[in-house]
Amino acid sequence: MEKDGEFTNQIHTKVCDLSDAIKPAAKIEDAYRALINHHIQLQARPRACLANDIGIDRRRLGRILSGEKPFRLEELIALIAVLGIDPPRAMIAIGLLDDWQRYSDVNLGVVLQLLQPVLDKLEAQSEFSIEPLTEPAVARFSDWLAEAIIANEEQIRLRRDSFHDLPEVRRPARRLP
Repeated sequence: MEKDGEFTNQIHTKVCDLSDAIKPAAKIEDAYRALINHHIQLQARPRACLANDIGIDRRRLGRILSGEKPFRLEELIALIAVLGIDPPRAMIAIGLLDDWQRYSDVNLGVVLQLLQPVLDKLEAQSEFSIEPLTEPAVARFSDWLAEAIIANEEQIRLRRDSFHDLPEVRRPARRLP
């Protein structure tokens, strides 16, 4: 009997840990709202035009953007599309990294550029299923990858900023009138 109670407590602890890890919907909605408001400011889009573009009343849009009213899913999708927000990138910045401002992070863009090619190569070249990495392996591999990306960027900057072996520029002598 005591083992059943212990098992129940373990399950309860795991469920509580999981529920703590899941972000509340309101927090996610606020982050999308901040990202959308940021894009509206960047594009200097009048709210009336934006409301017309997505097919809702201007006042409703104002209430949504101020947080007085929640988004409807179709409104959120329409705003993201009209403003040119990349949905997967927004989802990773908000849902995974928990920071809507990371959406514009160049480093996030580099990592996302690598995602599809790496997945494609894993699927095409592995002859067996890939096991999840251990924490030490993740730490070591991510350090190696970050260092490789940084080294590549340093090489690019050195080539761009240095002018080795430039030919001498000679101007023709000016003739005096």
